[in-house]
Amino acid sequence: MNVNRNSALCCALMALYKEVPAPSRTEPRKEAIKAYASNVGGTDKGLLWCPVLHDWIEEEQFKCTHIVPHRLNRSIVDYIFELGSSGKIGTVSNMLMIDRDVEHHFDKGHLVIIPARPQRPPIMDWMIRVTNDDVRKSRLSDGETRVTLCDLYYRELRFKNSLRSAARFLYFHFVMTLLVNKRDKAGGWEKYLMELPAGKPFATPDAYLWKSLLLALAEQTGDFNGDKTVEVLDEEGHATFKKEKNMSRDEERDVASCTTDCVRQPKEED
Repeated sequence: MNVNRNSALCCALMALYKEVPAPSRTEPRKEAIKAYASNVGGTDKGLLWCPVLHDWIEEEQFKCTHIVPHRLNRSIVDYIFELGSSGKIGTVSNMLMIDRDVEHHFDKGHLVIIPARPQRPPIMDWMIRVTNDDVRKSRLSDGETRVTLCDLYYRELRFKNSLRSAARFLYFHFVMTLLVNKRDKAGGWEKYLMELPAGKPFATPDAYLWKSLLLALAEQTGDFNGDKTVEVLDEEGHATFKKEKNMSRDEERDVASCTTDCVRQPKEED
């Protein structure tokens, strides 16, 4: 079956599910700064805290970025992450307040944010894994000093309060990064795949996606060994739903097509 965003099946799929209105995006940056206390504790006005760099950064150097693209169809979001999840796409649950250079590498799939250690939800401790060796020497803004991307290997994030982004959205970014890097043969992708902890690569007991959708996403990104990749991502079945799904294989392929097309598009500015 030849699948694309304009296929009749994809259009029919969109009609099957009630479209959820996009949440208001009124000043999401100000909302995120307040929610994550990014401006609390600094000695100088105009500086915001970056949990990745562990430093105060000039406000104009900051990005309020969406983890899952804000433009992704709301019906698809509800299927991928369960009904009701679309209402969180425009909230701080799907946002990161980070340095603009860090955001660039996050968006390009050069790094992921994963649980720092196995822990029960809500996951409070997160760390950086650099996933592309080709750019590991790239320089980043870091207050008065300059660091490179490779300095972030296994660095734990330091937050100003107890608020965290939704784990399921960060898992989605983790999955898409691994699949796209494998497709593009990004530098060191094989090493990164081998270094993933056996059975629980995302170190969390929660379920976030359909296993069949993981396979469809793998196939959509050109992975002809999709079943094997899915085994690596979810060997023990911790990260996938156990309940019965309500889509056919062809419908899920269309969801995967729409999703990967959306992820490939440039992000909106905050």
